[in-house]
Parts: sequence; C-alpha cells; structure tokens
Amino acid sequence: MLALQELDMRIRNLKLRLSMLPVEKEKLSSENVREQEAMKEAKTKMQKTELEIKQLEAAIQKENSEILRFQGQSIMVKKNEEYKVGNRKVQIKNRRRREQTNRSLGPARKRKKYFQGMREKFQ
Repeated sequence: MLALQELDMRIRNLKLRLSMLPVEKEKLSSENVREQEAMKEAKTKMQKTELEIKQLEAAIQKENSEILRFQGQSIMVKKNEEYKVGNRKVQIKNRRRREQTNRSLGPARKRKKYFQGMREKFQ
C-alpha cells in the first residue's frame, strides 16, 4: 500500500512538472529574446566604437604627417624667426596629438575591450 502511495505521489509530481514546462519554455524564450537584443545592441555599439577608433587613429596619423612635414621644413629655414614659428607649430601639433589620444582614444579602446568581453560572454 505504501509503495502504491509513493508511486501515486511521483506521478502527481511528474504531472505537475509536465504542466509547468510550457510556462518555463515561454520564460526561457523571452529571456533568450532579451539577451539576443542586448547582444545586437552591444555589437552595434562595438562597431561604432571601432569606427571611432579608426577615425581617431586617422586623425592622429594626419597630425603625425604634419609634424614630420613641419620638421622637414624647419631644416630648410634660413631665418631664426621662421625656425621658431615652425618649431612652435610642431610643439602645438604634438600637444594636440597627445591630448586627442588621451582624451578620446583611451576611453574608446576601453569600450572596445568591454564589448569584446560582452561578445565572449554571449558566445
């Protein structure tokens, strides 16, 4: 008799679990949709950050080219005044490049690293 009651109890538990499966499936499906949306959003932000990094790197490369041009021109300068002006331009460009790198490229690279971590989490 006791074995029969245990079997009956197990059957009830299994039926209860079986009835809860559609609810659990719906819950997991909704969670999956939210996670997929979050992943798409993170991917979009990462692509935007990568584009920003490329643009900043291009701007820095342009600054570097101008610095080299000014330095090249300073060799050909005959007058002290012209040399000082050219040297000052190089100093300004160097400062601007450092500021731009520190202000923009550092945080952009941190965001990129964060988004790469998010991508690994979802894979």
